[in-house]
Amino acid sequence: MRGTCVVEPDADMAALDALSHKYTGKPFPERGDWGVVLRITVTQYLYQDLPFEHTPA
Repeated sequence: MRGTCVVEPDADMAALDALSHKYTGKPFPERGDWGVVLRITVTQYLYQDLPFEHTPA
């Protein structure tokens, strides 16, 4: 993948808290002024279809 990235401050830790609530049901435990959000916009991508068939056991 190729794209552009924008760094945004997240001082109130809203993005990390949202992820933490989704997976643990609690806010992110470590607080600080280091919170950032990386917003990535994909401009190009390449993929390959593999000749395998999904057959779960």
